Amino acid sequence: MYFGERIRELRKLNNLTQEELGKKVFTGKNNISRYELGQSTPSYETLRLIALELDTTTDYLLGMPDAPVSRKVQTSTEFSKIIEITADFSKTETAKLLEYAEMLKKSR
Repeated sequence: MYFGERIRELRKLNNLTQEELGKKVFTGKNNISRYELGQSTPSYETLRLIALELDTTTDYLLGMPDAPVSRKVQTSTEFSKIIEITADFSKTETAKLLEYAEMLKKSR
């Protein structure tokens, strides 16, 4: 997946229009469109702001790694521990963990 496709995908996942994202990162809808179409590249500062707004990393937007990583998840030691502990869970165990997490979220 290329830079522009990643921006478009995450923008849509965040329910933002090109215009809304443009306003949030201090550029225009036309610039966002050009980034998504691969016709232009943002400045470093605009790239940083896009990553912050889309809750991802500049690395992801630039092609590394393959999956978007939330900045919150990246810095969470607790989340890292959960990943480490559950890395070898079976599909059944993973499904149970997900059900439990959803139940906890609903009970807040």
